Amino acid sequence: MLQRLEVIDFLRGFSIFTIVLMHLLQSYPIPPFLMAASSFGGAGVHVFILCSGFGLYLSYLNKPLTYSQFLKRRFLKVYLPYIIIILVSALIPFYNTSSDKLLQILSHIFLFKMFFNDLENSFGGQMWFVSTIIQFYLIWPFLLKLFNKSIGVIYALLISMLWATIVAMLGKSDVRVWNSFFLQYLWEFVLGMYLAKCYKLNSEIVNLLNFKILVPVCILCVAFTGVAGLKGGIWKLYNDIPSMIGYLFTLLIIYKLQ
Repeated sequence: MLQRLEVIDFLRGFSIFTIVLMHLLQSYPIPPFLMAASSFGGAGVHVFILCSGFGLYLSYLNKPLTYSQFLKRRFLKVYLPYIIIILVSALIPFYNTSSDKLLQILSHIFLFKMFFNDLENSFGGQMWFVSTIIQFYLIWPFLLKLFNKSIGVIYALLISMLWATIVAMLGKSDVRVWNSFFLQYLWEFVLGMYLAKCYKLNSEIVNLLNFKILVPVCILCVAFTGVAGLKGGIWKLYNDIPSMIGYLFTLLIIYKLQ
């Protein structure tokens, strides 16, 4: 059985907590500055995607699966519970606001919601994430073939930046199916894969980062993220790198202080 890493569980759990907290705070009439500051909790998405890439690839390195076996496992662990949640949500009166509810349900079951912005957020704005992570599952063999080396992270980063540029030029920066397409987060997922490979070769890699590195880099990235968040628009689209690093290092500092 694959041994669980305490630090990865911590990063995942804390990421989920801050994402939920962000959505909770932003549902109340708080001052604009606090509204912008609470958005930093949403950076947990970046770390969660990194951890997903890490966990999936480490699992693959310990026990390689065929593509069909991989999809079957993802179907049982992710897709099936997701569809159950969608069907239960469809029965809740809170969501009975659309005359196209059947279309919404079918868009989740057959996954075509990821291509239509008016369907992507049906049954909760948080459902966009499922589309993104399933896109990664679908291209899993491609990721294994092209992005399992250190230079693969660079390729993935260039692809993500190119995608962000295309989205910005098309004026789709605020459209969910565009700004949350898997290519936007490709570099984070692939970075997680590469870190898993490094960990497999040397498990002491988790102890390499100390406070002398974590603290100054964290302050710099969080400051840049704050400026980009206040400016919004295209700044926010290109903010993923400092946002992810700043958030990740913040959590690692908290973890090391325990």
